[in-house]
Amino acid sequence: GESIVEFIANIGFCYTMLKHYELAQTKFEEALELAKKYNRPQDIPSIFSLMGFFYEMQGQVDKAIHFYQQAVQAGKEIEGKDAQESVLNAMNSLAKIYGQLKQYSKALESLQQVIEMSTKMGQEGPTARAYFEMGEIYHSQAQFTKAIESFEHSIKLYNKLLNPLPEDPNYVLTYQIYRYLGLNKIAMTYTYDLKKYKEAIPYYEQTLANIPPNWSQGLATVYTRFGQTYYFLQNYDKALEIYQQALMLASETNDLNAKAPLLHSIGLTYDEKGDVKNAIVFYEQAVATYREINRPKDTIVILTSMANIYLYTFKENDKALAFFEQILKIAQEHDPTQLAFALSNLGHFYYSKYDFDTALKYFEQGLLEARKHQNPNELLDALYYTGLTHKNKQHNDQAISYLEEAFALAQQLGNDERVGYIFEALSQIYAKIENSQKLSQLFQATLAYYQSRLKEHHANGDT
Repeated sequence: GESIVEFIANIGFCYTMLKHYELAQTKFEEALELAKKYNRPQDIPSIFSLMGFFYEMQGQVDKAIHFYQQAVQAGKEIEGKDAQESVLNAMNSLAKIYGQLKQYSKALESLQQVIEMSTKMGQEGPTARAYFEMGEIYHSQAQFTKAIESFEHSIKLYNKLLNPLPEDPNYVLTYQIYRYLGLNKIAMTYTYDLKKYKEAIPYYEQTLANIPPNWSQGLATVYTRFGQTYYFLQNYDKALEIYQQALMLASETNDLNAKAPLLHSIGLTYDEKGDVKNAIVFYEQAVATYREINRPKDTIVILTSMANIYLYTFKENDKALAFFEQILKIAQEHDPTQLAFALSNLGHFYYSKYDFDTALKYFEQGLLEARKHQNPNELLDALYYTGLTHKNKQHNDQAISYLEEAFALAQQLGNDERVGYIFEALSQIYAKIENSQKLSQLFQATLAYYQSRLKEHHANGDT
């Protein structure tokens, strides 16, 4: 039932999905010429919308916005369901881009307009998509409860739209994909943002029960995240069982970007189970895979885990030190932003051997790098351990200076555990030098911090 114009435009869309952009552009231009030749203005909003997507796929945001706006403008001048649906879809796509540009108010305003317009027109497809995009916006703003509510609303509408199945298979697939993505987004929000792992499990199960036909994109990663949820619940055997399914999928598709973190997760799980031999086997595979896809930062993280096994479990200091020196070399040659972490690793190694002079040298170098690259978490670690090392060397004034700066930064970052450790170290120094005023101020500041944090947790429903 397509016109020749729609047919040509859809070929352009297929070329876009295949990333054959020159061919796609040719087809869109041909479709526009044919729409004018055969006097089919009703096809123009859809063509402009597809061209917006064409530029969005290439990361040309300004051009994407231009064509989505053209689609909206062209559609407003035409009556008919298809033209109006193109307008609503273009408005949803515009909102998505505004969200990516962090223009959240503009994005939410556009989505609210879509919901109002599509509800009046009785078109639930654009409404469902609008709620999905709204979930994305709220998630970007760390409004996780609102994000989940929006995704839930979207899923409810997609379930309704899929029962019974629409006649058009394109609509069926689109609805199935967005339902699947919405379920996955809720599962991820519970796991990684709200840390409510038990609540996440049924959403992972629903995600995997609603995989669109012939869909393999990112599936290994979904299984990996599902396994990580059980890992966080310390159900390591169940996590490993799910990881095996993920590994099979990643191997079938040769998806190295999914396989590398999965191998790392399997290594971590064996590590937590105390099976360090198997942990090292999978850590080594993860390192090899990360190197293959040129991910030095992740390589450094895993090599650190391996170094700690040799240091603390096997008590093989020379091997551990060799790993830490290898990490420093990788940071120097491939990722200078990791220098603070690499230098701190060496500081920790010598600190554990009570060689405070050498440890201090590496901690101070790491502190300089952390300040240079403005990495607050690395800066906190470097400040804390530089202060702690000075404390062990009886350099009280230097220790206080570094630890007080660390104390302020830990509060700013909301690092509750580190606030406690710094409080302990500073209170010991203040007590030793008999500075009761400083000690009293420290107690009051720490108490005020934890009272404030308790209020925040209770406000978020976290008991």
